[in-house]
Amino acid sequence: MSKINAKELLKKYAEGNCSPEERALVETYYNKFKAASGNDLPEQELENNLDSIWKGLPVKRRGRQAKLWYGISAAVVLIVFSAGLYFYTLLKHSEDLTGQASVVQVDVPPGKQKAMLTLADGRKISLVDAAKGDIASQAGIRIIKTEDGNLIYRGDELSTSAQLFNTIETPKGGEFQINLPDGTKVWLNAASSLKYPVAFKGKDRKVVLTGEAYFEVAQNKNKPFKVLTSKQEVEVLGTHFNINAYEDTDGIKTTLVEGSVKVKQLDHINVRLLKPGQLAILKGNSLAVKEADIEAEMAWKNGYFIFNGENLESIMHKISRWYDIEVVYSRGLINNEARFGGIVSRNKNISVVLKTMERTGQVHFKLEGKKVTVLP
Repeated sequence: MSKINAKELLKKYAEGNCSPEERALVETYYNKFKAASGNDLPEQELENNLDSIWKGLPVKRRGRQAKLWYGISAAVVLIVFSAGLYFYTLLKHSEDLTGQASVVQVDVPPGKQKAMLTLADGRKISLVDAAKGDIASQAGIRIIKTEDGNLIYRGDELSTSAQLFNTIETPKGGEFQINLPDGTKVWLNAASSLKYPVAFKGKDRKVVLTGEAYFEVAQNKNKPFKVLTSKQEVEVLGTHFNINAYEDTDGIKTTLVEGSVKVKQLDHINVRLLKPGQLAILKGNSLAVKEADIEAEMAWKNGYFIFNGENLESIMHKISRWYDIEVVYSRGLINNEARFGGIVSRNKNISVVLKTMERTGQVHFKLEGKKVTVLP
């Protein structure tokens, strides 16, 4: 292997362009030096570390395709860049920081675990303020906030024949995890809601989603699990999948991680069966299936933003939801053909994201309170 350039190697890793040998080198480096995460390492030290690891790798390790797991690329990049973010544009990549600087008067912290629970009788409970333990009871079903702040249900049967529904809603700047009455685990992204029964009765288990959520469905061969959004229905028996049904996105996206799901367009004949690693996109009357970028689609759940060739408007929608800010665009903004890519922890303040996006030379920002103005 030729002399290693650390930053170029990590750039290739983040973009998925490394050879098996290079991937093995980066992963071994990460395992050995992960304790340094969050600190800036001098480039020369980084070069020396990578070079020494390469020389010490067994031959079979060098030539073997390393098994990757989500998040390592972002974690490695965080070691190198003090901003905790790596960003580039597909049209232009520049390290030049000259030009108009961003204006940051008051920084905005990232979102956090936050949600509101609406009970069947209309009562509302803030899940941030609620104490740990039992927070409510409905027809014999206990609702419990766990020690780690999640929500679970206890009880097998309702003491009434009536179907009772609860709704959990996350605001902008919030996310939450809930265990449904059947044991299904759901992670809600910001500005999302899920309506579900207090106990699943009848021949199926049906919930209604707005926004985005990741599901790990408890298996029950006799009772299919169905997720309804505004334009589609997803049916499963037991599997892991993500649905992005925000109104401001370009179509509804269903990503299958494991198992199998059936995606059906409402009021239409379109039906698709997904295999693990596939993505269904419902746009208008088109229901297309393609290979999914699992890392990018699942990034929000794992604590990251990953942008792969996205336009500015799409990126700012995600940032707006997570940081609960207003986005305003100036006239003569930016070439619409510009596409951005990058990896960033969702635990960083908004200034980290904005300032590092400016490094591409394609865009500038002015942050005033909870309003971000996008400038050319």
